[in-house]
Amino acid sequence: HADGLTGKVSLRNVTNLEQGTPEHDIVIDISESDAPVGPLRLSVVDNLLIVHCLERMVALIFDIRHKERDIVPSLISPCTVTSHEGPLVIWDYLDGGIVLDASKGVVYQLRLDCGIILEDFLSRPPHELATVLKLLLRRTGCRDHIVQLLRKGLVSKTNSSEMAQGFQVLNSAYRQVIEALSQKSGTRQTTVSLQELEAQIAYQSVLSEKDMVTLVFHPHFVMSEGLEESIPTGNNDSFALENWTIPESLRVTNPGKGGKTPYVLSVVISYLRSLLGLQILPHKILQCFVFDICVYFRQEHLLQQLLHYHVLLDSPELALRLQILAKDSRSWATQASLDMALRVREFSVVAEMLLFSGQYLDIVPFIVTQKDVNFKVKTLLEELESDIKANSEDPELMQHVLTEIRLWKQEADLSPRSAEGGVPQPDLDGCEKWLPELVNTLTS
Repeated sequence: HADGLTGKVSLRNVTNLEQGTPEHDIVIDISESDAPVGPLRLSVVDNLLIVHCLERMVALIFDIRHKERDIVPSLISPCTVTSHEGPLVIWDYLDGGIVLDASKGVVYQLRLDCGIILEDFLSRPPHELATVLKLLLRRTGCRDHIVQLLRKGLVSKTNSSEMAQGFQVLNSAYRQVIEALSQKSGTRQTTVSLQELEAQIAYQSVLSEKDMVTLVFHPHFVMSEGLEESIPTGNNDSFALENWTIPESLRVTNPGKGGKTPYVLSVVISYLRSLLGLQILPHKILQCFVFDICVYFRQEHLLQQLLHYHVLLDSPELALRLQILAKDSRSWATQASLDMALRVREFSVVAEMLLFSGQYLDIVPFIVTQKDVNFKVKTLLEELESDIKANSEDPELMQHVLTEIRLWKQEADLSPRSAEGGVPQPDLDGCEKWLPELVNTLTS
């Protein structure tokens, strides 16, 4: 009910009987004084209530779910409405933001520019990040505004608790989309793919973890560290993981010495914690980014904790990153890489780590057991031959390994080639130097 005499608009819930009583009415005070404001008309556009004060030729915009001290304030200052088509009082305001000028035979469609509304709203501080995010999430097509808001928060180093509250609001909306999509088919799915979610939220204001990395965290990291020339952030394929990682050369060579957790890393971890608190398993694009910046900032103790408690989940991508760390003299990463590679069945990584750590006698049995047909035996023999320390400690080491290889080949020769449980043939290309009998085999 719009009452121009008292300058009040009263709204009652007619869909929920328990809430449809006078004590639950939402009353909006339009007038700043006791003077009548004249005829009022109402429109609803994008979940926002527009109150048209016809005589004063102004409009006010309200979000009835946004309250300050139990009062629903106007989101913006009164907007003056100018019309060259005649007085507003003769227009009809219909549902769906439709305005009809019957005298001219013209129909108008009301549209709102959320950028202008947001700018005016933020010009009257203070407003917490969570409050502004709630306001934007109730609108459609506000994703860019949310991205800019978050990036400004990172640049100004908004305090961690406020950022955490903002992430809770953002991810709660994301969680609702996930649950709705999982129940869409009639049977509750245990997981929902990121591609499905992207299609669902394309026209909404919700951000996935892929959006947070590609649009917020990664660009801010590149800018704040002055890496624009080293890591271009052009129009890359948003789903191509390699476009949103920190190159190995930068991760390994960054001269940082650890110490206090950098602000950007603490914010990313806060976002990750928010996802997990809502039982959302973070996509690997976020997990890899967290891994990379932990290494870049030399926060390896934090990284070990994230891996140990399975905050960062097993994946081939992380197994390869651990392998790189191990080869860069991070002793803790050797066993971590081996364990993860075994769990995700990345047998080539396991073989390389066994080779790197000098466990020469374990390589052949492992390859035979796992039936890895891609391992090149020449790599093992070259590495062993060049390992002076290992050969000096055990002069018979090379012969032991060669014996294992010969037994492997004998078992493979006797194993039926068509049998699924058969022993694969070793790749002995280039091994004639150590296994001279191969020359005779090739000659015959």
